[in-house]
Amino acid sequence: SRLPLAAAPIALGYAWAPALRGVVETAAGPVGVLGVHPPRPGTGARCHERDTALAAIPAVVADMPERRIVLGDFNATPWNAAFRALLANTGLRHANGTGFHPTWHTKLPWPLRIPIDHVMVDGLGVVATEVGASFGSDHAPLLARLSF
Repeated sequence: SRLPLAAAPIALGYAWAPALRGVVETAAGPVGVLGVHPPRPGTGARCHERDTALAAIPAVVADMPERRIVLGDFNATPWNAAFRALLANTGLRHANGTGFHPTWHTKLPWPLRIPIDHVMVDGLGVVATEVGASFGSDHAPLLARLSF
């Protein structure tokens, strides 16, 4: 980070799928940042693991500064019940607004990709959100420009 950052890994229900929680000290005050990558879905048990990790996020967000960003590969679309519950239980809003920003899988043509990478905010404005150019990952980057 170009700004002072204090960060530490935390478990979201599974030590083998940690998140990274931090605070960035900005000129306008602290901004909490939570980077997540819950377990990927698959079998019923794998979906349960992902949903358990998503359900752990509200408690982490509650201890963050009022201005906060939660971002990452959520392994869940915006229509997933556990993801919708996460938004409802945190007050976070999706930086995509009403836009459709599919990021995975980059080997597929745009209309067949799904939006599983997300940026969510509270206490911050969203200037723009877009999907960036592929860079070799199976995910395209999701870029969000935020304001205080």
